[in-house]
Amino acid sequence: MKKTVAIIISVLLIISLLPMAAFAGEKSDEVKAKMEAARDYLYGEKTEFTAAESLDFLLYLLAGGDGADFKDAYIQSVKDAFEAGSMNTADRIALAGLCLKELDVDVNAFELNDHSKIDLEQKIVDAGLTADSPYNYFFVIAFAEDSTYLEQIQEELKANYTQGSGYDYWGFGSDNSANFAAMSTDDELVADAVNVVEKAKTDKGYYYLAEYGTDANGNSTASALFMYSILENQDKADEVYALLVDNFTAENGGFAYALGGTADNYATRDALKALIYYNIISQDEPQPETTTSSEDATTQATTAADSSAQQSTPATGDSFAACGIAAVAVLALGVVVATRKKTK
Repeated sequence: MKKTVAIIISVLLIISLLPMAAFAGEKSDEVKAKMEAARDYLYGEKTEFTAAESLDFLLYLLAGGDGADFKDAYIQSVKDAFEAGSMNTADRIALAGLCLKELDVDVNAFELNDHSKIDLEQKIVDAGLTADSPYNYFFVIAFAEDSTYLEQIQEELKANYTQGSGYDYWGFGSDNSANFAAMSTDDELVADAVNVVEKAKTDKGYYYLAEYGTDANGNSTASALFMYSILENQDKADEVYALLVDNFTAENGGFAYALGGTADNYATRDALKALIYYNIISQDEPQPETTTSSEDATTQATTAADSSAQQSTPATGDSFAACGIAAVAVLALGVVVATRKKTK
């Protein structure tokens, strides 16, 4: 009898997963299409990317863009930027380094115009806690390897965070707290940041700060999607994705800032960043495992049930992987997301 029940459970598990896998495949195709459309809206007419455009180039590459035609000119631009002294902040170096990695260039022995070689990972440490935007610490964390330096970044982030109010960067806007939650290793502060972001939610999306108005906008909604994608909260990410697409999709693959507005480059770039990471978690399809015995089948059924018990955020009550993420670096789109809890 036990063996019969186990076989039935195993068969039912496989049958139940088949439509889920088909749906996941359709959803992934939809998300990928919107990501690529946003990429082409922003960069479809580009003929080159310079070192000053490293963030845009990285988004282009991570969204599946072909870097071959841009590679040589971009590498030369990075060399020229070092020679001119403009590659002087940690985020500029990190963003360039991530682009170079995507182009299969050795970042630990990067050759300059004078043929000397430098280690870009060490250059970040030498540059200290410098960034044109604290949002770019996400990419610094993704690129840096020095544990002491990574801990210093976390302390810098925490110094600008106030529980209940959020991350302060020219104010406590929801975008700031969403990006903080994507970078912080502090579980308590991450949960608090999620709550702060949720306070800015409406039935159409998310707004920035109540004192500037409570109409949802594309940038803040995209930031919320980015946050939930990095935290791998699939349910909330699905919910915010629908809000972003339903309320801020504009013409030619772009996204609007205002409800019913026209395509905006800044809103589209925020949306593209979010879609890159949402696309990755949306590719995870349930795969039935082969059982070798009745005991294995029963164990798998029990494990599947037990795995649904996850921590909940005080604000939403939804499943929330409170993993204290240090960084999620996309090493190759469609291949792997390397979650590196470097300072945890």
